[in-house]
Amino acid sequence: MHDSVDGFWAACGGCGVTSKRLSIRKTTAAASPISLVAGEAIKHGSPVVTVPYNSIFNGQTLRGDLLPRALPPLRKMILFLTRRGRMGTVTAHSLWLACFIACYRQQCAVTKAVGRWPLQPLLSSTVYPPLPNLFLDSNKFACPSLRGSSATELQVLERRVLKEVELTYSMLRHYMKRRGVPSKLRPSTDMLVQAHRTVMQRALLLPLNGEPSAPEELSELIATSPDLPLFPSLVPVIDLIRAAPLDSRTEAEEGAAVQSSGNCAIFTCVQSDFLSPSSRRRVIVETSPLSARRVVVCATKPIEEGAELLMEFE
Repeated sequence: MHDSVDGFWAACGGCGVTSKRLSIRKTTAAASPISLVAGEAIKHGSPVVTVPYNSIFNGQTLRGDLLPRALPPLRKMILFLTRRGRMGTVTAHSLWLACFIACYRQQCAVTKAVGRWPLQPLLSSTVYPPLPNLFLDSNKFACPSLRGSSATELQVLERRVLKEVELTYSMLRHYMKRRGVPSKLRPSTDMLVQAHRTVMQRALLLPLNGEPSAPEELSELIATSPDLPLFPSLVPVIDLIRAAPLDSRTEAEEGAAVQSSGNCAIFTCVQSDFLSPSSRRRVIVETSPLSARRVVVCATKPIEEGAELLMEFE
């Protein structure tokens, strides 16, 4: 059940995710093996997926009993990785998130207690299957941040990322040794590499505290707020949406703007209720920090039943 599609959807419902009728479909691309498909017609402007901010995976929301025993504390890892300008904060957060995934999977693998690890269905190989090397020219299309890179740039980036992953793994080993954490809870280097590929391909940059972008798209908020702290985040269901390919242009259209085949966009917002149907006066309800913050994907054009959801990443 933990590694099944049904188990994934059940876990999503249990953590407050709501959506239109959607399904996961396998693709023929090894670097982008699954996609999200509409199971019903969706009108332009309709919410497609809504995810509570507290149900996403990032350095702000993952805490307490959700953290695997082998995982170093966020603050310590960020300080270590960013020391002497080794890397930026966003990169360090991405590596911590990858370390979380690898450690959580390893802890699930060596622990027999059923139901002890509630995030296991959300982190299974069903939704995060193994990925090949994304730094190959034939695979870069599957990772929005690599699409514009040349073959030479990909080689440079690959060497840098491998060093960053090795540095992260060395800290993990050192932390476990100092804390007396059993070595059986330590993931393999390959598990960390695979987890990092998942984060590279799937993670979305979300603002601190789920800062609302609505009515504008999240990309607009990020573009106009350069000092806004951002967290690399895995968002259940939403991070299954693949990046839209850019349509090729003919010679006659060489001077025209490139058109995207994207059909949905991401927003952050605050859940609100109407005080009464007659007044339509909106009342913001936030009974606890972040409890009403949402990450929402809306259709930017009509989506037919059976069509793949595609998002444009700027």
